[in-house]
Amino acid sequence: MRLQRCLEVWKMGLVNYLDALKLQEKLVANRKLGKIPNVLLSLQHPPTYTLGKRRTFHNLLVSESDLQSLGAELHYTERGGDITFHGPHQAILYPIISLREIGLGARKYVENLEMAMINLASLYGVQAEAGKPGQTGIWVEDRKIGAIGVRISSGITSHGLAFNINPDLSYFRHIVPCGIADKGVTSLRKEADKELPADGVIHEQLMATSTGKDSTTSPFMELALEQAKFALENLEVPVGCVIVEDGKVISSGSNRTTETRNASRHAELEAIDVLLQQWQSMGFSPLEVAEKFSKCDLYVTCEPCIMCASALSILGIRAVYYGCANDKFGGCGSILSLHVGSSDRLPSKGCGQKGFMCTGGIMVSEAVSLLRTFYDQGNPNAPKPHRPVRISQ
Repeated sequence: MRLQRCLEVWKMGLVNYLDALKLQEKLVANRKLGKIPNVLLSLQHPPTYTLGKRRTFHNLLVSESDLQSLGAELHYTERGGDITFHGPHQAILYPIISLREIGLGARKYVENLEMAMINLASLYGVQAEAGKPGQTGIWVEDRKIGAIGVRISSGITSHGLAFNINPDLSYFRHIVPCGIADKGVTSLRKEADKELPADGVIHEQLMATSTGKDSTTSPFMELALEQAKFALENLEVPVGCVIVEDGKVISSGSNRTTETRNASRHAELEAIDVLLQQWQSMGFSPLEVAEKFSKCDLYVTCEPCIMCASALSILGIRAVYYGCANDKFGGCGSILSLHVGSSDRLPSKGCGQKGFMCTGGIMVSEAVSLLRTFYDQGNPNAPKPHRPVRISQ
């Protein structure tokens, strides 16, 4: 699906199924009214079994109380299909999109979801294919690796796909997955011929294959990349950003940790400090500063780290758009999901964090190229390893 001109991506981490269901219902209602653009939810669920509209109860092989003893929930839904399992280490996408707006019919939409999972599997040397008639989802020979169950109401989609990265496959023993007997279930971990990266990286790859985000361009991200190039020229880790208000860049920053000998001087905090000093010098009160931040968007070449994501959430920035994922320190879904704060998307988590919209994968190739250049050339400012002292006898 080529949705990059009209798509917001929400990376939400681990979310209770009912919370995600309520969120989808709210988003679908707002999408029908034209209040929001197309949205893609990327998340995982705790152990959960769901029954679709085509449910037949004999495909649930144990009682509901038995499922509860396993620590799993059971829910009835209005999506298509029969029974399936959701759990940790699955990549789940719920697109809330207007098929009419992007010119897709229902069949083509489902085919695109299938192709996204097929392309993802191929990145790891796994040859998957769409099921035969009557066999929904994606298969590796006779083993299911990805499930699809969608709902379309007035041309607006909800629910979506679940791709098995490395879930506990024993949960599938208690059901006939999707009502298809005599077939197995597998995962990318079991089938791949190479080591897998962190789940967050695979989520990013699935979003890229489903939305074409890797080819997205943005004039504001181009400016952020210029800041990253400036950092590279100064032997800093090449991360740059700009802050935008009403379509205009009002601040920018690049990494200055080496120059300042301060590990906290990341690009985001550099740009934030410029604005705080400017607004405070203009006599803005803390409430006025908070109101200003709520109308600003950040474009940054790499996913904000946990420290920066926390600061952005507390300040209440409206949205963050980033290039490549930060699978070691990312605070927007890779390690923690600090962008999901006390917003109306989920029940309040407190801590004074407001949460913000988050979209990744914008000009990701350019962002990765700069980082690769930095690490390939080596950092002359990095501490030299200590050598053991030889003592003459």
